[in-house]
Amino acid sequence: ADQQVQVIIDRATWQGTRLVPGGDWALMGATVSPGFEFSDLEVASRKELLLQHPKHADAILQFTRG
Repeated sequence: ADQQVQVIIDRATWQGTRLVPGGDWALMGATVSPGFEFSDLEVASRKELLLQHPKHADAILQFTRG
């Protein structure tokens, strides 16, 4: 239930994923267009995200490493 085979995510959007409660596995992939360039990749630190988005602290703490 509530499964989606494909989801469109706008550019410049932070992404994360987790298993549903009781879930044992997940299938996840990403297709990007136009082509992906590592020079365009930005990985934010937990501290940076918490400063910029304090109201999302719970999700940031769940999806990032200290």
